[in-house]
Amino acid sequence: MTNHIIEKDVKESLQAINESLKEGIIPSYIHNDPAIYELEVEKIFKKTWVFVAHESEIKNNGDYVVRYVTNDRIIVNKDENGKIGAFFNFCTHRGVQLCQSECGNAKQFTCPYHGWSFKNNGELVGVPFEDHMFGKLDRSQWSLRPVPHVDTFNGLIFVNLNENAQSLSDYLGDFKFYLQLYSQRTKEGFEVVGPPQRYVIEMDWKVTSQNQSGDTYHAGPTHQSVMEIGVHPNNVKDFRVGGKRDGTDINAGVGVMGITNSSPQDRGYPDWMVEHFEEYLSPEHKEVFLNKETTRWPTRTHVFPNLSFLNAAAYVKDELMMPFLAMRVWRPLGPGKIEAWQWVLVEKEAPQWFKEMSMKAFIMTFGVSGMEEQDDT
Repeated sequence: MTNHIIEKDVKESLQAINESLKEGIIPSYIHNDPAIYELEVEKIFKKTWVFVAHESEIKNNGDYVVRYVTNDRIIVNKDENGKIGAFFNFCTHRGVQLCQSECGNAKQFTCPYHGWSFKNNGELVGVPFEDHMFGKLDRSQWSLRPVPHVDTFNGLIFVNLNENAQSLSDYLGDFKFYLQLYSQRTKEGFEVVGPPQRYVIEMDWKVTSQNQSGDTYHAGPTHQSVMEIGVHPNNVKDFRVGGKRDGTDINAGVGVMGITNSSPQDRGYPDWMVEHFEEYLSPEHKEVFLNKETTRWPTRTHVFPNLSFLNAAAYVKDELMMPFLAMRVWRPLGPGKIEAWQWVLVEKEAPQWFKEMSMKAFIMTFGVSGMEEQDDT
């Protein structure tokens, strides 16, 4: 679709939307309109900070993963000097997809087409038949193309495709106070347990934003059966009592959901883990989230445009309730279609049995075949 057609269609769509907004409604076609989707890719995903990986996925020098910002393939890696980098996943010679596997460890990346080789810091170091084919080649001009910006926050790796992007710190703004609870609340921080789960859903990415940042209305009707059989720590009535759950809107597209009068122990965290929280977190964090008189342990949050966290719990056997922290990315594939990526984060200080049971609680509920994830999808 050419740009002028896109702009024309979008202009007409926006005019219709503005008319609808006057009546207090949003037309549902914005969730699968091709012209609007193309504009979202250009105006949102190519200009905002997008989460791509967790540092624990690339622990060692040479480790890499391949991730996506809509349809842009990106190699996220740690080079031989331990520096985190992000490069577009194509050979600079003929544009062939360079890295064929989704993860691994490599000192060099070699193109499968003509054999050009690049160090894991992006430098071009090998060109077959270089003198015969190219004469004097300035290799420095043919290094891998780095993503314009890459930065981290407590182990979370973000990229931005916009050359003129604001800093990640400025982008997150005051929300860093809340994101701290989902990214590092103990001295050693989190690590990813296992590879990400991936699956395709016939749904628009904006629906997940709304659901994760503020919708508890669906919980009682949608997840009623899970609560009735005793897997979910809440009861259906918990979602019918006014004020039981409340949220904090930081700015457009960002929100925090918590349960009032709820402590981390109520979500399955043992006392020894809470002691780690109390030792590491700032006085301000403890006053908001660990004050026994006004506790409101955060359960869900969403970082615009497509990163979500879910801190929930489930009974895995008998009366053993286990907490889990799911990190979720909703990658747009097109109008009305996304690919869900899900990781489980567990505190590094936790013993192995805790990590395994936390993963089990996640798989039972919100894993790709989990009971509550089936409800939601």
